[in-house]
This record gives sequence, structure tokens and C-alpha cells, in this order.
Amino acid sequence: MFKYSFELKMITASHYVIRDVLRMVESGDLEELHKMCGRYGALYKYDSEFKDILCNKIPEYMESKNSKKLGEIKSRLKELINVRKLRTSGGSMLWYKTRRP
Repeated sequence: MFKYSFELKMITASHYVIRDVLRMVESGDLEELHKMCGRYGALYKYDSEFKDILCNKIPEYMESKNSKKLGEIKSRLKELINVRKLRTSGGSMLWYKTRRP
């Protein structure tokens, strides 16, 4: 029997998930965006960067419909997509310290 030593880290939203949110923001479907924020907010509750956008910035935009806030949300989502692509391609932010048993 093999023993694996790995450390499970918090689950963070992948760049695919963040890209879906960005597409929904760009589409302007506020009802579907609200549902998506609730669903992803519960799923990725420990991902503080992503949750800040979902639970704070997007609802602020939905209330005010300010184009400046929309631009900030889009730029933060695009930046987060790039960061998550780098994190998932290797490095210390992976779920497991090592992939070898």
C-alpha cells in the first residue's frame, strides 16, 4: 500500500470559471449574472480575490450601472485570469506540494 504525502489547499476558481464570469459581465445579462455570482460565491467561498469581485464589486455595479465600475470589474477579472493561468501551470500555488508519491 502506498502512502501519499500531500497538503490540500483551498480550492480557487480556475481561469475558465473567471472567464465565464467575464463573458457574462460583457453580455450584460444581469439576471443570469446574479445567479452566477450566487452559485460561484458559494462554491469558491475561500477564494478571497474572486469572491471580492463576485460579492462586492458586481453587486455594486448592478445597483449603480456605472460604466466606470464595469470597466474596473472587467480589468480585475482579466488580471485574475492571467494570474490563475500562471498559478495552475506550476509553482507553489498548486493544491499539492508535490505530485510524486
